[in-house]
Order: sequence, then C-alpha cells, then structure tokens
Amino acid sequence: MWSDIRQSMMEAAAYLEAAAPFTPKGTPEWRLRDMATELRRHSKTLASHESTHADHLSYHQDRLTEHNPRERVFAEKWKHENTREGFSTPLLVALLTRSKSPTIAARPHDDREWIDGPMSKRDGHVAATVVQWLGTNVGMTFLEEALTQCGYKLVRENHDAVR
Repeated sequence: MWSDIRQSMMEAAAYLEAAAPFTPKGTPEWRLRDMATELRRHSKTLASHESTHADHLSYHQDRLTEHNPRERVFAEKWKHENTREGFSTPLLVALLTRSKSPTIAARPHDDREWIDGPMSKRDGHVAATVVQWLGTNVGMTFLEEALTQCGYKLVRENHDAVR
C-alpha cells in the first residue's frame, strides 16, 4: 500500500515538473514546481516512515522466557521506546538519522535525514538483538565495567525484582 502511494506521489511530481520547466520564482508555474518538490519530500518521508515500521524484535526471541527475565525486560523496553505513541521520533530512527536543525528533540520526524540510507528491517533486528544482549550476564558485566570506568556503580536494590 505505502509503495503504491509513494509511486503515485513520484508520478505526480514528475508530471508537475514537466508542466512547469524552469519557471521564474513567484509565477503560478513556479508554484507547480514547488508542489512537485513538496511531493518528492513527502514521498521520502513516507519511505522512511514505511522503513521505520521495523518490528524491533531481536534475532533471539527464543531466549525471552522466564529463565531470562532481564533480557525480556531489556527487549520490551527497547520495543516500547521505538513504538510508543506520541513520540515524534522513535529512538532507533533518532540514532540512525541527523536533524537538519539544531534542536533535535523539538523537530518533527520529516526534518531528519538518514545518515547512511533508510533504516532496514535488519537494522531494527540488529539493534534489538544488541539491546537484549545487554540484559544477559555477559551484557550486564559489560555495562557494569563500562559504567565503573565512568565513575558509576550499579547497585541492585530490589532482589525480588527481575533476576
């Protein structure tokens, strides 16, 4: 569905550009070219919107059991941060894009540009897998050592919580 809409937008943009080639700014014909540019921009936004619908699931879903509750918590938190409603830019999109303006948090999703091409579903899986790994014993050791080097200390306060 999204690809059909995007294709229609690109066709409309090409038609508008052909109808008003190289016209002076401010003329009605120039407005057609301006509309074509907007269509192309929104088509790119639609493409990025489509690609950001990654499921944010790791490659190791089989490990998300009662035997690995920390991994499950990390995985669920990552998915939540990337799919919650009302958040203008999902976390992974923010990591893989840069803002065209200096105030990143205040900018809408379509004011961002991809650093190395649009996000793929694989990007979503790899990121989710790394975050889930942080919940493993080895991942927690990695976090603890890195935070210790930064002057922090991990302290487990509630031993009845997730083990």
